[in-house]
This record gives sequence, C-alpha cells and structure tokens, in this order.
Amino acid sequence: MQGNRNHNPTNNFRQNHQQRSQRYEQSNSNYKRNDESTESQNNNRNPYQRNRNSRERFFRTRREKPRHSVEPSKCEIPRIINLSNLTLSAPEIQILSKGLKFTPTPQTSNYNEVKDDISNFCRKLCLTEELFDKENPDESIVRNKSTYKSSKGKNKALDTFCDHITNFPFNEIQSPKCRPNTSRQEWETIFKLKNNKDIIIKEADKGSAVVVMDLNYYINIANNLLQDNTYYEKVKNYNQKGLTDKECDYLTNFKCKSSNFYGLPKIHKSNVIRESCKNSKSECVNIPHPNDLKLRPIVAGPSCETHRLSNFLDILLKPILKHIPSFVRDDLDMLNHLPRTVCKDSIMVSFDVVNLYTTIPHEYGLTAIEFWLEKFPSEVPDRIEKKFIIEGIKFILQNNYFNFNGESYRQISGTAMGTKVAPTYANLIIFSRHCSSRDIHDLIAQVAGVGKFCEISLKDCQGAHVSLAPTMPMNSNGLPYKVAIKDTAPTSGDNEVIAQVLTTVTEQFNRVFKMEELKSDISSRLTALERKMEIEGLKSVEIEKCKRDISEIKDQIWTAQKKFVDFNRISSVSDETKISLKRDVPSYPKYTLSHETTDYLKQPTFDIWHWEPNEMLSLMEHMYHELGLVAEFSINPITLKRWILCVQENYRNNPFHNFRHSFCVTQMMYGMINLCRLWDHISRESLGILMTACVCHDLDHPGYNNTYQINARTELAIRYNDISPLENHHCAIAFKILSNPECNIFSNVDKDTFKRIRSGMTMLVLATDMARHGEIMDGFKEKLELGFDYSKKDHMDSAITNLILATDMARHKDILETFKSKLENFDFTNEEHSVALKMVLIKACDISNEVRPMEVSEPWVDCLLEEYFNQSDREKSEGLPVAPFMDRDKVTKPTAQIGFIKFVLIPMFETLSKLFPILDETMVEPLRTARDRYESMKEQGALDEKEKK
Repeated sequence: MQGNRNHNPTNNFRQNHQQRSQRYEQSNSNYKRNDESTESQNNNRNPYQRNRNSRERFFRTRREKPRHSVEPSKCEIPRIINLSNLTLSAPEIQILSKGLKFTPTPQTSNYNEVKDDISNFCRKLCLTEELFDKENPDESIVRNKSTYKSSKGKNKALDTFCDHITNFPFNEIQSPKCRPNTSRQEWETIFKLKNNKDIIIKEADKGSAVVVMDLNYYINIANNLLQDNTYYEKVKNYNQKGLTDKECDYLTNFKCKSSNFYGLPKIHKSNVIRESCKNSKSECVNIPHPNDLKLRPIVAGPSCETHRLSNFLDILLKPILKHIPSFVRDDLDMLNHLPRTVCKDSIMVSFDVVNLYTTIPHEYGLTAIEFWLEKFPSEVPDRIEKKFIIEGIKFILQNNYFNFNGESYRQISGTAMGTKVAPTYANLIIFSRHCSSRDIHDLIAQVAGVGKFCEISLKDCQGAHVSLAPTMPMNSNGLPYKVAIKDTAPTSGDNEVIAQVLTTVTEQFNRVFKMEELKSDISSRLTALERKMEIEGLKSVEIEKCKRDISEIKDQIWTAQKKFVDFNRISSVSDETKISLKRDVPSYPKYTLSHETTDYLKQPTFDIWHWEPNEMLSLMEHMYHELGLVAEFSINPITLKRWILCVQENYRNNPFHNFRHSFCVTQMMYGMINLCRLWDHISRESLGILMTACVCHDLDHPGYNNTYQINARTELAIRYNDISPLENHHCAIAFKILSNPECNIFSNVDKDTFKRIRSGMTMLVLATDMARHGEIMDGFKEKLELGFDYSKKDHMDSAITNLILATDMARHKDILETFKSKLENFDFTNEEHSVALKMVLIKACDISNEVRPMEVSEPWVDCLLEEYFNQSDREKSEGLPVAPFMDRDKVTKPTAQIGFIKFVLIPMFETLSKLFPILDETMVEPLRTARDRYESMKEQGALDEKEKK
C-alpha cells in the first residue's frame, strides 16, 4: 500500500470486509437461522445468540448495500465552519478537514502493548462466549479487576484462535518503518493553531464538522447560557456538602479535579449557518459571529469527587433498564427492532427534547428512581439498601459544581450531561410515567385528521369498546383498532350561541364572587390565628422566664440541702452554648432491643460500627439499667436519657476521640463485667464509677494531645498552667453537665456517696496524663506503706487515683507485675488486691480494640493514625516538635501494631486469663491471631519493597 498511492481504500476495505464476512459465516454456519420464528425463540432463550444474530443481519446488509465514500464537495454540511474573524490558510484548512479525532502515525510500534491488547481481547471474547456480559460467574457489583478465565472446548474455532495468539512469536516481529501521515508543514500548522489564544476549536454537536470560533465570542455565548438562573447559579467557593475529608478519600481514592464546563456548537439549529452552507461546495465556510448560535452544555468531571459514586450508581440502576418496553441499547439494537415493529410504507418520525438533562427537576427525578426501585426490587443486590441509592443520586444532584473561565458555578436543575449515571437516570425518568388519557386522545385525533376537541371512540376488531387509558391493551398490525368519530351537533343559531356563552360567563362570575367571599373569610380567620399565636408566643416567653427562675431556685435549694460548695458547678441558666441542657424528653427514639442484641452487647466481638448514634444512646442506657446502676443510684430514667444525650453532644467529630470511641470503651467494660461476673467481687458503686468514667473520659477532646496544647500555648494550656490541660478540661465538661439538676444522674445520692463518685471520676480522668505519673504513684506507695483505711477520705482518693492510673501506658509494666504477684493468693475481699484488679481491668478496656474482630479493630487503627498524622502535619506547619510515632513518614501500621500486641496486650490479657479462664478463648486467642496477621502484612510489605528496588 505504501508503493501504490493511487489505490482506492474504499474498494479494498469492501473486498476485505466481504472476505471476512464469508469466513465468519462459514465458521458460524451452525448458528444461522433462516426461519424468523425460530430466531425469535432463540433470541428469548440466549442473549448471546441474539447478539450474534444481530451481527449476521448486519453483515448481510453490508454485502447487499455496501457503503460508498462521499466526496467532500458533495457533503451536505462543509467539514469546517469558521465562525471567527481569522482567515484560515490552505494548510490550516487541510489539517482541520481531517477532523479532531485524527491521530498522527507513531514513529515506532510498541509490540508489548499490542500483545497485551490482543491477549485482553482474546480473554474478552472467551468471557463473552461463556458469560455474555460479565467478568466473573460470581461477579461482585464493584469488582473491576477480575482475572477469571473461561474454560475451553465450547467453541473450537475460538480456542484455536486464542491458542494461536498465545503462542505467536511477537518478539520475532521486526518493527517496520511506518510512513508518517503528517508532514512537517502540517505539524507546524497544528502547533500554530494550538498556540493561537484568540480562537477555540470545537467539534459540532451533530455530525463531524469542525467549528472554529473566536474565544471571546465563545465565552460570551457560554456566559449567556450560564446566566440562566433557572438552571445555574454562580458560587464563590464550593465544597462537597456532607463529605468529610476521610469520606472523600474513601469515595475517590485518587487525586480529584474539579469538573469543567464546555459547550458544543449546535450548527444544525442555526438558520444563519444552515442558509450559508446550503449551496456551499467548499470544505470551509466563513460565517463570522452568527447571532443565533446555541451551545449544548456539557459538564465533564472524570476526576471529580462524585465520579466513582456515579459509576457505582450506574452499575446498580442499569439492570432496571431492560424492563422498559421501548428501551434500546444502541443504534444497532434499534435497527434490529424496526422490522418487527414498523409496517411497510410507514412514516417514521422522531422528536427532540430541548435540554433534557438540565430540565428534569430534582424532586421529580428522585421520585422516578424510587418508583423503579419499588417496582423491581430484585434487580438491586440485597446488600444494597434503597436508601443508599436515593441518597447517592441526591448527593450527586446537589453537588454538581463546575468551573468555567475562572468562575465557579453549580447546576441547580437536572444532572450534568457528562456524569456517568446521567443517561440511565434520564431513561428511568422518561419512562417512569405513561402518558395520560388526554394525551392518547389528542394523538389519535391528530392521526385521524380531526380536531382534538372532537369526541372519539376506539373499538377493536371484534367491535368491543376500548378505553383511552394508559392500561389499554396493545394491538398489532393484523389486529388494528378502529377509530369512530361521533357526529357533531348541528350548528345552532347565533342568538342561542350568544345566550349559551353569556350563561357560562354568568356562572363563572358567580363562582369568582363566591371565591372572593371565601378568601375574605379565610383571611379574617388567618388574622385571628396570627393574633392568637402572638399571644401564645408571649406566654411562651413568660414560661421560659419562669423556668429560669425555678431553675435558680433549684440551685439554691440544692446548695442549702447539701451544705457544701461545689466549685466546678455551673448555673443552669448559663449562656454557654457547648453544654446543651435538655429540659424536654430527649429526641432520640425508644428502641426495643431483641434478646439476641442484648446478648451480643455483652460480647467482646460486638461490632460498634454497625450502630447509628441514636442506637448507641439506647444501648448505653440499657447498660445502666441492666447492671442495676439505675436502682443503685436512684436515677430518674428521664434524667439518664438527658445526661446521655448531653454527653453525646459534647463529643467532637474527631477521627478517633469521638463519641463512638467513648461507646466502644464503655461497651468493653460492660462486656468484661458480664464475662467475669464482677458484681460478685466489687460493689455496684464501683461499677457505676467505672462505667461513668468510661462514658466521660474524653469529653470535648479537640483531637490534639497535651504535648501540642503546651507547645502551641493554647487557651486550655494557659487556663490550666500546662498541667494536664486536656484531662482537666474533660473533667470540667463532665461536671458542668452533672451540675445541671436535669442532667445529674447522681442527684438522689447522699453527700458522702457523691463525693466518692466525684473523686473517683476526677482521678480516673486526670490520671491518664503521663506528667502526673510520678507524683500520684509516690503518694499511693506512701499510703500503702502506712496502711490503707477505706474510711479515710484521703486514702479513698488515693485508691481511686491508682485505679485511674491503670490507663497510663507508662505504668503498664509496673501494674501488670503487681497484679501477677497477687495472683497466686488472690483475695477479692482484700482491698489492695481488688484495687489492683480494677486497675488492670480499666487498662484492658482502654486499649482493647485489637481484641475485637479484624473488621472492627482495623478501622480504629486507621482512625488513630489519621488523628496522629493530622496533629503532626499541623505541628510541622507551625514549626513545633513532632513525635516520631505521629510522623506519617516514619510510621507503618504493621510495625506499630506488632510490638503493641506482642509486648503489651498479650501479656496483660494472659495474666487476666489466669484469674478469669474464660478470657483465654474470648480475648487472648483473637490477640494472637491479630499479631500473626500484622506479621504477615509486614513480610508482604518487605517483599513488595524488595521487588520495587
């Protein structure tokens, strides 16, 4: 071909194509179906066979009526439409006439890529032969890297072809020198057009014409389109509403880029362009700045935040499309349907929907999707909730942001045309509702050539009446419907017509007058209601004032009855917004917990990620009731609800130190109490202190530890003089909540009991600070040497202090060794032994995440590392010291967890299992499994690094 420059490529293509078609039919002769009824039955039985029959009809059509090439001068529309003031030179016209999809010939061929492409093509052929449209016989809806290979023997011709490709010696092929299809002058022309900043080149919306426009002209048209407030709004800065950084990383897992807006010129809708091109025989037509050009708006975001969510929703919704009676997959599928649908000599018409994607209201679109999901629930996998699909579509519609010409916009109506799920979304909406009876009446009237106000009746071939409704039965070419038009009444005289019209007008006026009277009556009633509401509002203000006065009186009565000063107490009329005081019954619903749920709650394998915030509140409330703490402290159930809800509202949404972490620690303490039957060994009061301290131990945690607070000189560090600023803050928030009578779960205990509770909780939280370790430890040792007296206040405080210190990692070894020394002759009645036990139990609950199953524990590691990395990044940006275990450049998950599990968790839980053997199976064995898993991860990571080197 390189030597013969005068060959006819069209004839060569036709000959080669006919030869390929003959070989294809010979190799697949077993699949030919000449009988149309047999073919129809086979189509219903095998979708792959239906696709093969479609291809056979396509090849027969190509042989009978081969496509001939069309000379450029005879094209209906020229190849180049120049709408700019630039005069295109002959080389520019020549290069643009090749189209925007023209690709220059590469200088060399990469046969490795060719081999990979051919191998993948062979695999897809085999998969199509066996599975039709799937990647795996047991395919997941989100899998995109399947390596499944189909078995051989089903199609010998295909097996022979694949074996030949597999054994083909690609390495022996010598790379031929390809003749370039682009000359040096053409390259210079391409670069010249590319570097011209005054013009923009776009492909026409319909057809293959290339449109050249002045950049300012194009921007003005696009801006006029974006100024339509019905569909678009300009925004200053936009963020994906409802997405945290962590959720965005999970959804995207790639570097996001903002969506861009561009418009394709609708040259077929412009009368100026159509008239100018009508009699033109040249390849390029110059029409500077036509005043009626429109653009097709397209928002393209292949790397935006919602791109993968859109792809996933498209996968979920596409199976529903096959239930649409008139849905076709593509142009070829439509052509295959026409012979079975359209009669001979029929006139076929089509209609265009103006701005389909942007004119669909969001509410109507969501309603349509709900309609299809309810109608065909089996098409969606069981593990995917309908709520997820609806919320996903809603999220994409509400966050359709894009950029154009340095400005940011949001599409407020419809969906973006460039979104993956947009075609499926539009098809489901279009066919979600049938036309009305009136629409059917008007359509038949138009076909019959009569006015749409005529009375029409429809009968079948047997003379039975057919109702004009969406549910009317379908007819066929052999059994058509008969249209009967009723005779109109004879024309009346003018006087009668005028009298009839006047009567109708009089009736309408009477109705209007009645409506006015009704409106006046409604208006007066609304005025009275507004006045009444205003009076009730003033009463509400007075009631609130009375409530505040009563609350102050309650505070005074509280102080007078207890006869001691609570310096951490705050007034219930405080204006602080952080402490949310709930006077009414809390808003979270009452859940009825099943027996299986309450039993599962007592297990260390409890999945805390499975529960919503309101459900966690109910579960925490159940723990207090089930342990007998409500009866022990005479807690009002409504007060308990208010307190739990208020505690939840005072936890921040940190990656790790959040309310779910508080619930996790509390649930593990609850589980160990039940597993070890601790109520047989320690008092209910001690159980209440342990549980309440777990709930409140990280209240209002900012996500940055004490080291950062002190180094950054934050307000907390200044307020507490660099002495345990976070722990002091947690205690302050906890007792500010309890200082409100309506949230004080310990309001019914006596003075001495409240002091022990307050002292125990304070020590428990403050002891988590490493800075006070030496001071507290020395004081506790002194008390132990002098002798322990439980009745003395200072001795009691020291006991609670050491109980709290159990959560301090620095004292882990000392606590464990002390506990081991007492195991041989352990006595639960011995207070020293009991305190040592509670220290180890609290420590175990505080660091027990790895005891849980992998799917529960591993997300906690990610959350903790994320919080550490956030702090280290901020410390680096502010020039503060960075701890090595928080540096994202030095820490890996396996290395951090292996040492922690091996040297901290396993020895501690093994020691506990000697006292409580049930813990060996429920906690020690899961820890060993987790250790082995992280060691495997470490080894695999080392191998991967070695392979990279």
